[in-house]
Amino acid sequence: MKKLIASLGLVVVFFACSGSQGDRWPTDGWVTSTPEEEGMDSKLLVEMLGEIAREDLPVHSVVVVRHGRVVLDAYFEPYRVQDRHIIYSATKSITAMLIGVAIADGLIMDDTQAVLELLPGSRDRLEGIDDGKRALELRHLLTMTAGFDWQDGPYGVRESGDFSRLLAASDGIAYILNKEVVAAPGSRHNYNSGGSHLLAAIIQEAAGQTALEYANARLFGPIGVRDAAWSEYQGINNGGSELFLKPRDMARLGYLVLRRGRWDGRQVVPEEWIDRMTEPVLKTEFEQMGEEYGYGWYTKRFDGQTVWSAEGLGGNGIYVVPEQDLVVVFSGGLVGLEMLAPYRYLEQYIMPAVRSAGPLPANTEMERSLEEMMTTVHEPESGPVAAASPIAEAVSGRIFEIEDRNNLLGIEELYFDFPSPDSGRVRIVYSGTGKDADWGVDAVFRTDDIADQRRRVELDFGLDGRSRTTRIEHDEIGNIPISARGRWEGEGRLVLTVVTGWAIPQTWTIDFCDGDSVSLAIESTFYSTAISGQPAVIHAPR
Repeated sequence: MKKLIASLGLVVVFFACSGSQGDRWPTDGWVTSTPEEEGMDSKLLVEMLGEIAREDLPVHSVVVVRHGRVVLDAYFEPYRVQDRHIIYSATKSITAMLIGVAIADGLIMDDTQAVLELLPGSRDRLEGIDDGKRALELRHLLTMTAGFDWQDGPYGVRESGDFSRLLAASDGIAYILNKEVVAAPGSRHNYNSGGSHLLAAIIQEAAGQTALEYANARLFGPIGVRDAAWSEYQGINNGGSELFLKPRDMARLGYLVLRRGRWDGRQVVPEEWIDRMTEPVLKTEFEQMGEEYGYGWYTKRFDGQTVWSAEGLGGNGIYVVPEQDLVVVFSGGLVGLEMLAPYRYLEQYIMPAVRSAGPLPANTEMERSLEEMMTTVHEPESGPVAAASPIAEAVSGRIFEIEDRNNLLGIEELYFDFPSPDSGRVRIVYSGTGKDADWGVDAVFRTDDIADQRRRVELDFGLDGRSRTTRIEHDEIGNIPISARGRWEGEGRLVLTVVTGWAIPQTWTIDFCDGDSVSLAIESTFYSTAISGQPAVIHAPR
């Protein structure tokens, strides 16, 4: 990745300043400050937010903490400071922290304890126990060196790798433990979300409560994380993904790592466990990116500075820069090469913005610009509204019944309304009985108790370049924002970009055929599907 620090002519001073400003503990809430008061240059942060806005990448939040104070707290439409966000595989790093707490609590002996010993009930579910499985130790799961015959992805519905199959299995723990061990444990790194799921099962076995319940008592609670949510499969929290946190709570966890596991006089995570997490054990398959892996955490060097990170799909990550007394959080829906964007922003803008251990002279004008930019990205201006398609009036208020009720998402009806040229609404009725209804259009996590219920979701969408947001309440996850914006392509095609609780943008292509039929094609990272329907006899909302 291109280094811009030298070409920008910046003079950057780095400090090993753990506690140099006096430790500040945001248990009951973060204290905010200006970048200059904490030795940072506002101008670079303004430029970074401007670049994110120009690139129109699905970055959902950026939080920067320096010397224990929040100096940047930016949320992009439609996300708010109080919204929890899925952090995907950054979950693994939190699961690894919990293992350290459990060892300190005496629930687990140490990191060399045998996996089969930690999961005694699993022996009866194994098809066979060989030397490879007997050799499996806790540390091998933490470093992704268990040696299983394992291909983690893809993570789609129709095309799925081992992790998706594990989550769909009636007994996910047996699924992974029955995989053949093809490499000596500890000999090589192979990305394995299933190993982190085993860690969550081990915590549950040792603590007698779920990983989330244990975390609330022993990790989240002591540092002020009050309302985390975490998906379960067969009664076990998904140790490899699907933890939902507010960005400011992600920053709390990063700050705990920065302070070497200590929080306001209490050692929440043992200091030696922080060392294990952040000390590289081996190169990863992402070696070309310069990443090394410890116990659930990545280590990388940016222009000579060490960065510890918890990283997940979508660009969701916690970045800790100990030499700069800095914690940075990104949440988002980035995919593919877009996921490198947080690295770029960190390297080109945030880290170079650190200029001094102490305060810089106030820069009132630039600090005001930063405040204005944070408002702009959260509430962007509307763009020009294209002429409405003639088909909009013809289909407004019509219900289209889906021909194939066994479609992937279980969708039964589509209803469209275009009350004004700059906005529209689509209502989806689905049964929850589709092949994989838990990936449904509302993207909340359905349970067996509600899978057979007929449900409705109404989504508003903008046609003026701005998203419209619908919020859905879910028993486990809470309030989930779903945003959509669209454009007309020709007279009969409407293309929507929809961001659901999964945070990764989806593309919905809706084709109207003179108002007499409709087809909907959905493309996402996790699945693609297409359905069609005909007008119902009743041409009014039900």
